[in-house]
Amino acid sequence: MMKKSALLAAILMSLAGVAQADATADAIADAEAKNKVAAKAGGEWRDTEEHIKKAQEAASKGDNETAMKLAKKAAFEAEAGTAQAKAETKAKPWLF
Repeated sequence: MMKKSALLAAILMSLAGVAQADATADAIADAEAKNKVAAKAGGEWRDTEEHIKKAQEAASKGDNETAMKLAKKAAFEAEAGTAQAKAETKAKPWLF
């Protein structure tokens, strides 16, 4: 019975690792897509692409926690860049 429990635990941990890797890959893909939108809008931030590259490197090394943090940071920057670019299209002089 002990061997079955250990085997079941190992299988569950393996599945959890696969699920985390899938979630990380999805987060990186999301950040890439959002950054493309930001670039098209003219609002790509300086470090966003570097965060995506570092996230991909961390994911390839199995460091899903770091990869997820970097992907989320990149996605946030991409969204902010898009919003900034849109806001700048409506900018007007404020002193006149």
